[in-house]
Amino acid sequence: MLSSEEGPSLILTPRRAGVVAGEPVDLDVLVRVQAPATAPTRQAERPPLHLALVIDRSGSMAGQPLEEAKRCAIEVVERLSPRDRVALVSYDDSVAVLQAARPVEDAVRLRSLIQSIYSGGSTALHAGWVAGAQQLLPWVRPDALSRVLLLSDGQANQGLQDVETIARQAAELAVSGVSTSTYGLGPSFNEELMTAMARAGEGRAWYGETAADLREPFTSELALFDALWAKRVTLRATALPGLELTMRNDYASVAPLAWRLPDIAYATEAWALLNVRGPVAGGAELELLRVAVSYEDMHGHPFEVQVPALTVPVLMRAIWEARGVDGLVARRAAELDGARLQMAAREAAGHGDWDRVAALLAEARLLAEASPWLGELVTELEALARRRDDVRFRKQAQYAAVQSLGRLAARCEEEDLSREDEMPAFLQRKVRQGKATR
Repeated sequence: MLSSEEGPSLILTPRRAGVVAGEPVDLDVLVRVQAPATAPTRQAERPPLHLALVIDRSGSMAGQPLEEAKRCAIEVVERLSPRDRVALVSYDDSVAVLQAARPVEDAVRLRSLIQSIYSGGSTALHAGWVAGAQQLLPWVRPDALSRVLLLSDGQANQGLQDVETIARQAAELAVSGVSTSTYGLGPSFNEELMTAMARAGEGRAWYGETAADLREPFTSELALFDALWAKRVTLRATALPGLELTMRNDYASVAPLAWRLPDIAYATEAWALLNVRGPVAGGAELELLRVAVSYEDMHGHPFEVQVPALTVPVLMRAIWEARGVDGLVARRAAELDGARLQMAAREAAGHGDWDRVAALLAEARLLAEASPWLGELVTELEALARRRDDVRFRKQAQYAAVQSLGRLAARCEEEDLSREDEMPAFLQRKVRQGKATR
């Protein structure tokens, strides 16, 4: 590994600045991996993008949904340069590779191919996605970002449909260098499948309630591509013998006590909350854990950064309580706990158990004392629950929880949400999932 000249800041913050003498250890530690605040002026042009646009053209996409999807695809093409490669795939119950992966040299031809897509039959989602990935695999290289952008508005009903199997394939493709982002449209797509593919595929999961809401997620992802600083970010942690480490975010494990974090953009941070548990604490101080982060810059060069072990004092309970709780750690912990309550509420809504939904949202409301954003998410879910809108409730809960469990944050994220609209769209803590507005 190289030593990065402009590497990240790696910050470890315990929820409380110490542990209690004579009591078992149970402490959350926030790990923040912060990118440089601004890109250096000498930075070369961004590395090439290799994209496969995979568009659902099943019968349910007829009319405005397909027209809006095509408009978004054209906007993607118009944002690219001749150094980038694009493949174009459409699918219904069959798959058509309209353009093999090739440099973006003839945008007029590409626009014409996109405009030629028409609606058809059922939804062979898996086959369409695989066809897009296969177009990119021969062109994988360390200094380029290769990603499938998969759009669907319906349930996969042709070919392979098992969520676990498809997610495993997405993870295998990511290891091979081709990541996957998914775009769900409307009320009928399978949000479990689409979010699982994006998580395992090291991409992003996006959602538009209506065709008019599709543009915002596509624009957000392109803005993220332009701002990226590091990819394949991996957090490794070790604890003192006898202590147990648990990852509280929903990050994919790539090895024992090693997890893949999101790609990081300039002026942002990827973060993780680790829980450390163990036997009764004694002595004057306790070494909790050591952390290292490895990553690749956008030209494929590997780096690694480490910090000294996190050591905290062993305190009498009265002193420990007087030191209080770190506000940011408490807020991030509330987000994670709230996300899991939202997922449980989603499952209850699927069974029509609205009393259980109400109880779970009440628990989340208590957690929201530490997190204004969680409070707004709960308010949105409560409104949907009152209307017994199980379809929108399930999608809102799924995407809000996914965002909470593994999101990028601003380096200096404010608790107050009033200036959130000033942030890049890929950093905004959205309340209304699937809508172009926050």
